[in-house]
Amino acid sequence: MVYNSLTEAPRNLKEGMDWFLALKGTDAEANLKAMGAALYDLLADTPVGFKEVPALEKVKPISKKFLEKGELKDYSHVKDLLKRYEQPMNKTDWLWYKRHTSYHPSDYINIIGFFRLNPEKIAKKLGDVLESDVGGIMFEKPEACAAVLAGIAPMLYAGLQSLLDADKSAEKKGPGSKAATHLGEIMKAIGYVKPECRQDLTAPDVHKALRGVDKHVVYTLYDISGMWAFY
Repeated sequence: MVYNSLTEAPRNLKEGMDWFLALKGTDAEANLKAMGAALYDLLADTPVGFKEVPALEKVKPISKKFLEKGELKDYSHVKDLLKRYEQPMNKTDWLWYKRHTSYHPSDYINIIGFFRLNPEKIAKKLGDVLESDVGGIMFEKPEACAAVLAGIAPMLYAGLQSLLDADKSAEKKGPGSKAATHLGEIMKAIGYVKPECRQDLTAPDVHKALRGVDKHVVYTLYDISGMWAFY
């Protein structure tokens, strides 16, 4: 999918990767700098709790619909995310304990302040995502684009994590296994279908395509969703 505007929200992982490619544009450095600054402005001063941002609320249903797909919804990380669309996370009771036991620190901590992130560091993290090959235009409304990115971040995180998990299982079980069949189902669910996607892809093929996607990339996508403030 070709994006003419980064304020247009993608609806699956494949479209999300196309969106990231569009972010590179003709001047990737300038675009990343602008997006880093916009994300910083969106996230930096948001306290732990629940805050509604109209532009972000418009995007949330798109990510929720993606997470509800039958091929994805049984993954534990997807189940956890779906609960947060049904009702806000409890960020008052046992907060100290949750901060020390949560798998993702950004669930209960404003990581921008805690890790002393600035616009430049955020831009660097976005650059790492782009360089992982998961992902042109120059955008005019970086603040609106930042809301879109924060809104689709749970979808991108869940889609990539599900694909990584399915591929790992398919490689272990081998061709012709239920795991290999499930990998094909996951590929379709996240948007990789004919004619853009080869139907004869094997688990090693997918693994090779994902060689640049590590935990750092996946967790960056999770963190920029602003779970501590918007869910």
